[in-house]
Amino acid sequence: MQFSTVTTDRELLRLEQDWRILLANSSANALFSSFELADIFWRVFGARGKLRIVCVHRNSQLIGIFPLYLSQRRVMKYFNLRVLQWVGTGGDTSPDYLGGIVHADYDDQHEALCGQAVNFLQDEWDLCELRDMQQRIDIDDLRKVCQSGLLFADNTERPIILAELSTDWDSYLAKLSSNRRQQIRRARRKAFDKEGIQLDRLTSAEQLQHWFDSLVELHHKRWQQKGEGEHAFKTTNYNDFHRTLMASMLEGNALRLWGLSKDGRLIAVLYCLTDGVTTYYYQGGFDTDYDELKPGMVLMSCAIEEAIKEGCTHFNMMKGDYDFKRSLAKEEDRTFSVRLVRSTLSGFVYSLRFIFLPRVKSIFLK
Repeated sequence: MQFSTVTTDRELLRLEQDWRILLANSSANALFSSFELADIFWRVFGARGKLRIVCVHRNSQLIGIFPLYLSQRRVMKYFNLRVLQWVGTGGDTSPDYLGGIVHADYDDQHEALCGQAVNFLQDEWDLCELRDMQQRIDIDDLRKVCQSGLLFADNTERPIILAELSTDWDSYLAKLSSNRRQQIRRARRKAFDKEGIQLDRLTSAEQLQHWFDSLVELHHKRWQQKGEGEHAFKTTNYNDFHRTLMASMLEGNALRLWGLSKDGRLIAVLYCLTDGVTTYYYQGGFDTDYDELKPGMVLMSCAIEEAIKEGCTHFNMMKGDYDFKRSLAKEEDRTFSVRLVRSTLSGFVYSLRFIFLPRVKSIFLK
């Protein structure tokens, strides 16, 4: 195995074709491990860090790409903490199903290759946060691979709510509770028959800015009404990232922006992505002036029905454990995160502040 590192924007662009070929021959998520997402993320957020994409070759064949980058954080005001994480996460954005891309012929070596990629950069980081991964990475294996020794290591799992779709809408509804079925049917009749609301979908790049602005406005309005502030779309970088990602995914027929229109005005928008097998729900928003029509439930149910019509087998609710998701989806998936702290001064300070002191405090507060 030969390991090398891509560190510049120009090298990243030269990797594009090989990245696409490798991804097509791997089990990595086709959307969230795509070159498009990594490239857009780096163009928007790249000023915050240093690119460290580890490439693995065997006998001149590219068999692995581990899209990583370095950033810095201040710990206790005086210490710089060097953080290694996936391209695609950090700042205020963090998709699910991130991780390395490994050729299918070497899938059984994914865990070992990931550990070696992290170890290859061992002198450059104090904290390694590999969040929201598609595949589980064993902590004990990572400890063995990291030759310089670790001060601390842990891993966590996060449930992802998932709906296994049926071959038709009525069969899917039959899997829900009787109460939820009645609510959906009643809300849809009221919205479409009585109120004259229309189901709409973005199909034109010329309308993307209008749809994006409507999504942001409706998302903020919904979360402000709940008294929890603006949950997403709060920063320029976040908005630039998703606007650009939407444009790219629209061009590749992977974007599904669904909307409900009332008198020509969008009153609800749902932001989804699809790979043809699974539709992923990313974000949404609706006009709280129409709460009595349950526009969120109506639009989500329509998005699920359309996914069934397109032949998708799953509707993935992504991260966030909310009652409305569990009322529509009965299955679960998992994503995995790993945290490693090296035995450096900054690593020790981080561990003291964010790991050991909170644990001591929790003991005394019991």
